[in-house]
Amino acid sequence: LRHEDSDVRWRAAEALGKIGNQEAISTLIKALRHEDSDIRWRAAEALGKIGNQEAISTLIKALRHEDSDVRWRAAEALGKIGNQEAISTLIKALRHEDSDVRWRAAEALGKIGNQEAISTLIKALRHEDSDVRWRAAEALGKIANQAAVSALIKALQDKDSVVRLRAAEALGKIANQAAVCALIKALQDEDSDVRRRSAEALGKIANQAAVSALIKALQHEDFSVRCSAALALGKIGNQEAVSALIKALQDEDSVVRYSAAFALGKIGNQEAVSALIKALQDKDSVVCRSAAKALGEIAGSEVLHYIWELKLKIPSWDKSDAISKIQERCKFYNHEICYSVLNEETNNADPLTSSLNTLNQRLKIMSEKPPVQMNFHAPITSSSVAGNVEGDNISTQNNYPSTEDIAKLETVLEQLLEKMEQDKPTVIDAQPIVAQAVESNPVLKNRQAIEQVIKNNPTLKVRLQRAVTAAGIETIKILFAPAGIPIEAFKAWYEPI
Repeated sequence: LRHEDSDVRWRAAEALGKIGNQEAISTLIKALRHEDSDIRWRAAEALGKIGNQEAISTLIKALRHEDSDVRWRAAEALGKIGNQEAISTLIKALRHEDSDVRWRAAEALGKIGNQEAISTLIKALRHEDSDVRWRAAEALGKIANQAAVSALIKALQDKDSVVRLRAAEALGKIANQAAVCALIKALQDEDSDVRRRSAEALGKIANQAAVSALIKALQHEDFSVRCSAALALGKIGNQEAVSALIKALQDEDSVVRYSAAFALGKIGNQEAVSALIKALQDKDSVVCRSAAKALGEIAGSEVLHYIWELKLKIPSWDKSDAISKIQERCKFYNHEICYSVLNEETNNADPLTSSLNTLNQRLKIMSEKPPVQMNFHAPITSSSVAGNVEGDNISTQNNYPSTEDIAKLETVLEQLLEKMEQDKPTVIDAQPIVAQAVESNPVLKNRQAIEQVIKNNPTLKVRLQRAVTAAGIETIKILFAPAGIPIEAFKAWYEPI
């Protein structure tokens, strides 16, 4: 404890608390007078871990120490010991002249949590010190004692907003039905934090009266109350809230719209699907993502193309797992997206949607043509090579691709991307698939041919984007590795057309 390094000193004090023998206790008692304040309060903390009679007596005396850090650490340590002598001392400490000691004593009594401590905390809700009152309310919430409900309801009228806030939180944790009326009234509290916490508390109580109050709270003038009410209704999962939450998707505040979409996803009612699809067009991207996430939780495969359009419009919007969640739940994969024709939109359709419609039409026509048969698992033989390869330098980067090369490459890439979409292989699994295809079709090594095909074939570009959704960009990159395609070029292809 006399070491020149302060870290060594306080670690020594901590170690003495673990040793706990008589010599350690004597050293720690002396350390309460150490010149280093850190050592003094660490000594008090260590004595609390030892917890024998001599340590308790020393800690009780330490409540009068000239160092305030030592005083409140002593109160905290007595709470950890928790015997009758410690409880009696802490009850008296609620009247200590040091406010830090008073509220630490209240906090310590909450951790002890026996009947005597609870009774004292209930009385402490009327303490003249607001710090003691809110610490008492917080402690009673953690204990979840039903006897404290009446006192906590009264505390919702406390002049200090922090006390009211903690009382609301505590009532939510206790989840007492008698508190509902008081919490509904607290939704009109002058303090916004109290209003918000009251809404959250009603969500935890979750009875019919609370649900009705939360539905009404979706119309509250305070956006934070509307937001908390929406989230609370989502946690409760009550079907009666669906209509009100759908209306909340039109709220003027984006945070409320986000919360409403999130809640609808949690409730899981199919009536919300249409409204959530419309919310995909919200001007706030955060709301769009929340709506997509909700659809990922509750919708069927019929909404996939809506989410896909959003993904194309916002390239950075690639962190959503909505598509994969729907596919996993419905066993519906991107192969179907590629070959489905989107419904013709009205005259208000945007250019992107019209372009996708045209491209999907072309995809369907191409899919009806007899494809080149490719077996990615059969042994490589001369008979297994799909089609005739003209020229003996087709893999040379400087060769300009022939018309036959371009046509063949389009077919090979279409089939490979389709396989990626269907199988969604990992990077490791994709490597042998691509290696087999390249062995059978050296045209896949021709960088100029690949770049020309991607540049001139918008249909293939859409297929590439969708394959990335199915198998992931790292997996698809394996396909273009033999041609030495740089990542910059690959990313450019992946951008929406």
